[in-house]
Amino acid sequence: MDNGFLFVTAVNDEELYQQLQDSVLMANNDEFNVDFHPIYGAKSLTKAYNEAAFKPHKYKVYVHQDVEIINPNFFKDVKSIFRSKKVGMIGVAGAKKLPKSCVWWEAEQLFGQVVEDRGSRNLLKFAEPEEKYEKVQAIDGLIMITQYDVKWDEQIPGFHFYDISQSVRFQQEGYLVVVPKQEEVWCLHKCGNDFDSVSYLKTRDIFKNSYGK
Repeated sequence: MDNGFLFVTAVNDEELYQQLQDSVLMANNDEFNVDFHPIYGAKSLTKAYNEAAFKPHKYKVYVHQDVEIINPNFFKDVKSIFRSKKVGMIGVAGAKKLPKSCVWWEAEQLFGQVVEDRGSRNLLKFAEPEEKYEKVQAIDGLIMITQYDVKWDEQIPGFHFYDISQSVRFQQEGYLVVVPKQEEVWCLHKCGNDFDSVSYLKTRDIFKNSYGK
């Protein structure tokens, strides 16, 4: 399964998950080997994602259940970027440099784009990479695509900062984390408006203690 894609998702809503799967299969058109790895009852994304992190598929796509792939060239675009062996992980939105707050979207330079659905659909668009991709320090966790396996840090609990900590860990291993130039927007994110700020801030403190430097 050396060149296969494994889509890894924490699931608690079967309808959303089915829509994700349908969008993946539509984009694939039977051209690539694709498998799905749903994870039920996840208490922590880092722990959940480690269940699949070392499976034999070359490409892992860690993706939220409320995401749909809307770029019909998604698989070809991913493999094109991964022709560079330096690139370890791809996201569709991220920060050039993580600010002191460690909140990636508060950074001075943001790259990428995604269609957001918060009751109505809008294109969230940041700066566009001038070349094939832009090297960044952190990506958002709505979708995280890897061609190498790096263990997720299970000291990061819950459902926040798993993405930022993994971005750091890939760079510590010598790999680039990038946001691609999207000729067509890659993802729709039905994210809604719910946000647990209390849990987010608690996890940020844990992240800062581990990765603040």
